[in-house]
Amino acid sequence: MWNIVSKFVNDFGSSTTEVGKYWITMFNVLRLMFLFSIAGNAWGGEKLECDTKAPGCSKLCTNEFFPFSPIALWKLQMLGVSLPIIIFVSYSGWKLERIKISLKKKYTAYQESESKIKLEDEIASKKVKLEELKLSLKNTKIKTYRELPEMSNLQRKKKLAAIKQSEKYLEEQQAKIEIQLEQINQPLDTNFNVNDPEMMAYFPRIIFYYFLQVILRTGVEMLFNYGFFLLYSDYFFNIMPEQHICQIDLPCNGKVSCYIDKPKSKTFVLLAMCLFSIITILTGFIELGHIGLGKLYEVFKNWGVDITADFKVGKAEQMFHMDKQVEGGFVNFQGTRIDHVRDEIGEDEDNQFIGI
Repeated sequence: MWNIVSKFVNDFGSSTTEVGKYWITMFNVLRLMFLFSIAGNAWGGEKLECDTKAPGCSKLCTNEFFPFSPIALWKLQMLGVSLPIIIFVSYSGWKLERIKISLKKKYTAYQESESKIKLEDEIASKKVKLEELKLSLKNTKIKTYRELPEMSNLQRKKKLAAIKQSEKYLEEQQAKIEIQLEQINQPLDTNFNVNDPEMMAYFPRIIFYYFLQVILRTGVEMLFNYGFFLLYSDYFFNIMPEQHICQIDLPCNGKVSCYIDKPKSKTFVLLAMCLFSIITILTGFIELGHIGLGKLYEVFKNWGVDITADFKVGKAEQMFHMDKQVEGGFVNFQGTRIDHVRDEIGEDEDNQFIGI
């Protein structure tokens, strides 16, 4: 159970905003664990005990009071809220993998492009000229220092100031060349996630899909709460009564007093689940505000940006790329097995297999 929750938290946590991390903590780690580990035991049975011996009366009164099991409804609610998240995490993980493959293609294409080669030639030419200027300045400094004793103070100051200005200029040119080299030889960085700023340059639509996912999960949460109210508001909502007066003519023949098992425990569970739900709904609205209309405007403004359309990725290529990311895969296993065989059989000095 905890392994499933942990994997879900890790997958969603890498694809969410900072506010979303608080949401997933409240939703999964607290509410999900509460529902499956505490609520079931604290809730107790749902069968009512009624002051009647009429056949079928107690069952009909139980059906009237509990038209649908609250525990089952809460589990269904968790599934309904999780569904948009599962769809988004699956899609975003698939898309993110394609984006990273496209980035590698773009990086490789740039490394082999004529524009980079031309730029490298220009930088190399600048470096040669810079070295010539440095050599020229060095000769000038030697000549100037030899002539310093014969100069007046004013001439000396002017010469030394000119040398310092030339040195400063050469240092600035050297720094510019180093910055250019660093820019064109910058290593590829694919260590980013769905909600990182880099996505605005690669596939901004994913941010809108995330925004839509937050709306859907918050809407589902609110719909289930409203449905819970409609189902149970005639008899209880957040406070479980100890007694229920059942009024069914047949087979109960009028009013029958029925008693609820563990009413205080049920009240505790009702209040806890209601509180969890309110917090997750509020967190959803906060997350929508955190994303903001300004960010959505930028998304719609750059709606057509998609690096995977410029550098297409085939299905087989993506599968091969994903296989290489799997630790302890088939290739590694085969290599390990061969090593074991070598250890068992042995080798001679010419690396030929020999028996022990």
